[in-house]
Amino acid sequence: MGLICPHGSKTKIMYAWARDAQQLQLPHDVGFKIGKDAGISSLVLQVHYAHPIQGDCSGLSLRTTHQPQKYSAGIYLLGSSQIMIPPHKTSTSVVTCRHHSRQPLQVFAFRTHTHNLGVRVVGYRRRDGKTKVIGSGNPLWPQAFYPRVGGNIDLVDNDVLMARCDYKSDNDKTVTAGMTGDDEMCNFYMMYYTMTSSTSGHEDLNCWNDQLGGGVTFPQDQTTPPFPGYGGLDSIMSIVSGESERPSVPPVHHHSHQVVEEDVDDGHYDVTNPEHMAADQQGEMSNSSDIFNLIQGMLDTALAVGKSSDAQPTQWPVDLPMKLGQIGGVDVDDQTGLVHIFQRGSRIWVASSFVNGNIFAHQDEPIHSDTIVVVDGSGKLVYSWGKHQFYMPHGITVVGDDVWVTDVALHQALKFPIRGATSPLMALGERFQPGNDNTHFCKPTSVAVDPQGNIYVADGYCNTRIVHFDPHGDFVKAWGKPTDVYSLLAPPGGCLNVVHDIKYIPLDGSICVADRENGRVQCFDREKGNLRKMYENKQVIGKNIYAIDFANDGKDGRLYMVNHNWGASHVVEVNYKSGEIMNKWSRGVGGEQLKSPHALAISTNRQYAFVGQIEGKSMMKLQLLNHDTTTLGQSLVSADGSSVKGDEMSLLVVDHPNNNMVDDSLLKPSEADKLIGGEVNKTKVPTSGTSKNVLILLLLTILPLIAVVLSIFYFISRNRQMKDYKRLMFEDEDWVNDDDGGKLNIGKMLSRKNSGDSKHKLLKPKNNGEDEGLMNGVDEE
Repeated sequence: MGLICPHGSKTKIMYAWARDAQQLQLPHDVGFKIGKDAGISSLVLQVHYAHPIQGDCSGLSLRTTHQPQKYSAGIYLLGSSQIMIPPHKTSTSVVTCRHHSRQPLQVFAFRTHTHNLGVRVVGYRRRDGKTKVIGSGNPLWPQAFYPRVGGNIDLVDNDVLMARCDYKSDNDKTVTAGMTGDDEMCNFYMMYYTMTSSTSGHEDLNCWNDQLGGGVTFPQDQTTPPFPGYGGLDSIMSIVSGESERPSVPPVHHHSHQVVEEDVDDGHYDVTNPEHMAADQQGEMSNSSDIFNLIQGMLDTALAVGKSSDAQPTQWPVDLPMKLGQIGGVDVDDQTGLVHIFQRGSRIWVASSFVNGNIFAHQDEPIHSDTIVVVDGSGKLVYSWGKHQFYMPHGITVVGDDVWVTDVALHQALKFPIRGATSPLMALGERFQPGNDNTHFCKPTSVAVDPQGNIYVADGYCNTRIVHFDPHGDFVKAWGKPTDVYSLLAPPGGCLNVVHDIKYIPLDGSICVADRENGRVQCFDREKGNLRKMYENKQVIGKNIYAIDFANDGKDGRLYMVNHNWGASHVVEVNYKSGEIMNKWSRGVGGEQLKSPHALAISTNRQYAFVGQIEGKSMMKLQLLNHDTTTLGQSLVSADGSSVKGDEMSLLVVDHPNNNMVDDSLLKPSEADKLIGGEVNKTKVPTSGTSKNVLILLLLTILPLIAVVLSIFYFISRNRQMKDYKRLMFEDEDWVNDDDGGKLNIGKMLSRKNSGDSKHKLLKPKNNGEDEGLMNGVDEE
């Protein structure tokens, strides 16, 4: 690109726009000063193209006036040319400098800019040892100047300005800074205004690269910007107080020269982590975790359900343009609070849906309505997609800007961009082909993804296993054993019977699954597949567990599970670490009883549970009250660790680094604590529940032995009786009364004394009272 302006002249940015962004409306009495007094004699428009376009008529309309404005606007650019993004790595570029200006600046809008590898750009102001968020944005949103939610933020002379750009690369080569689409950029633009004066518009405000070196410390936060215009604590308080409304979240955009949209990921940042939330405000608040938890609760309330005083609707969802069918899965987007529902429309799973070999019987009949329906916390439709793509929807998992689904008819796990596409970004399993190997599933049910992008598939109905793939979809390992359904003993840990749901647990990195027909939740070490924890109590949870979810409360974590008990179903909340039962709910906000739950998702603020059903009302919203108090008085592990009542829930905590098979026993809470750190004492604590199992085992062992011994004695006794009978019949003819038809003479038998050997004689009965004589015996001793 050649020089446009004369050599030695200065240039300033007035406006920037990208990715189909909407136009900017300046505040009242604010304008850009141009002309002689401002030192601006020419206006130049630059258009950057991802690829050549013939006959393009792009442009920008400006409205000018000779009427002086009260405030003069300007652009402040923080940028970095020191960008080095290694292949298949995450990376960060930072900008730091000290701000100097003649008069205070009021920043009212900001814009973030990278190319396709950027996942977040955030700017900070540091003053008097306190760091404050200026703005944070997703550079793949339409790149407009978004008004700062919560109002302006001022900049004064000697403030420290900081910005950071986070990247994630799946490229095979190192990417550096540059102007082309194959390069990267790191820009944080601030639009500000000052009081109009003779010097307004003359300042050239920009900040490039890391000028302060190690002189400042960036907050160690990884909070994903939840909406455009996000300004940290100011935005949160403004929404909570009702002064501002939460902006809607726009779709992401990608340059078309990039390989596929799956190359861009938001880094799987966890907005529910209080440590992440708190780091945005380092120095602005105290470091008290209580304050951080309070702020996090306000953020979740503002983002998920609007004003805390709003009344909750009795029907949920509301005003949908389509009728929901059976619900395969449901999940909540941690970034936006939106609820993603995977539904079957008019399709119903019946016995004839699959033929021999688990082959789907209607492969030429996809569901003709949108199967993925996205609603906000109030139940209003945001968007929907998935028409003519799926056959028997099951699980759905939102991960950053992507969504994973499983279709049990297709026998596949599929990855799509979060707003949908006609073809998947990644497909695991073979279409309509069931199997049990590295490339085939059989009715997979759900997907979990860890922060490194590793994929874990619950497989599922036919196969009793968890299958691990790397971020590129290459097979790593599988674990899990089938349950012996004919055994009278409880199945050991590691044995599964319908792996119906799967979740990644950020608290300790475990992979937990709903072991549906065994009525328990099993949590595994995702590196080796070894069992870590098992939650089971059929009196409290129920005989089966259909779905689970996890919420980070900033302490021990909360595990949620729902059973399927045809009219007596309920959601149970459990302290993930201690096993304490916190709450149980069974009715929706409209008072309806759960009937046939199939899927479960918890809102980011832990105030609501969203339950998808296959019978009755398709979707139900439950209000979770008193989630910081124990209401049932029961515990997975007893308070003193010595025993657990037989009708209370038991928590099995194990550490078996070499295998998945574990004893059905209980460890002390102190040992459970050691387990989280990788150590555990193998000492077992006897419990009443365990004693029952031991008693049953002893009875099943001893009773057969007793039966065998009794059988032996019976046969010995019977054999002796037969021998005595033969002796009575054949050894001595004196025992037989010839005059009485050859019958035994018991008197003679009892009075008989042992005499020497005698001939055996075979007696022939008398006939008509006549003696036909005796026949000599033929068998001799």
